[in-house]
Amino acid sequence: MPRQPWNPGGSDSGSGVRQVGAHRFDDPAGEVGFEAFLVEGDDGVLRHVPMTYRGAPLEGAEEFPLGTTEHSVLGRRWVYDACGGPVGVTAMIRCALGRQDQAE
Repeated sequence: MPRQPWNPGGSDSGSGVRQVGAHRFDDPAGEVGFEAFLVEGDDGVLRHVPMTYRGAPLEGAEEFPLGTTEHSVLGRRWVYDACGGPVGVTAMIRCALGRQDQAE
């Protein structure tokens, strides 16, 4: 994640971020997870960091991967900047229009 544009100072920075909030949306198709974090950098800037995670790499999203993770039940998940995939973008649009509630 140090290469991401929202990282304070970029890849050469020793700056950290701390989570100050989060929210999650459900994918109507039940295939892709969506979580977003509010993080504050050592520079005092608050950032919104939306991510999606899925059971296979997202074709055509080569510039948006954040990494992989292992889920205890679902196995390997591919994690992406949510702005680079259709499920993430659609969820954020639905939220802005008042048509997407936060998941329980």
